[in-house]
Amino acid sequence: KNKFHGKKAAAAEADIRRYEDSIRYPFTRDIYRNVIATYNSIKTGDQFPLMTLFNEKGKPVSLENINSDVILVDFWATWCLPCKQHMTQFPRLMTTYGKKLAIVSISVDDSLQTMKRFLDQQQYTGKWVTIHNGNSGNYYNTLRIDGYPSYFILDRNKKILAMPFFNDMEDELEAIMTGIK
Repeated sequence: KNKFHGKKAAAAEADIRRYEDSIRYPFTRDIYRNVIATYNSIKTGDQFPLMTLFNEKGKPVSLENINSDVILVDFWATWCLPCKQHMTQFPRLMTTYGKKLAIVSISVDDSLQTMKRFLDQQQYTGKWVTIHNGNSGNYYNTLRIDGYPSYFILDRNKKILAMPFFNDMEDELEAIMTGIK
């Protein structure tokens, strides 16, 4: 049992600072930090953090302004083959669920232009909300995302209903959508 389980992030950070100097090897220190971070990361039932990022046109977009019964948040990158494969499902999901579902794709590409170029080439521009986070900061640090695609399914109040593994996203979404019909 880890004695840090259930502590608030600030307390865990203080514990990290207190004990990390006594850990001899940098690799072990990194593992220690990751374990602490895992216990303090976001989980089902938590409020999803609401940040303002920029869309492919450079205009600010906030999840706070997305109104739908269910919101699928997709973290992706143009270099991620599974991300690009799963995006092909989005138009069908939007047709199936109509206005009850909003999709927000958040790019972790290095640049906004890389994201825009890909969306234009695939003719995805304007089909659903796409915003750029970049590969550090903002959601990347807050949610501690370590693989792509990463999905979060939110309710209308932006509470996390599910965080499905990418192969389970469609089944989880269908179960949630069936429950709200």
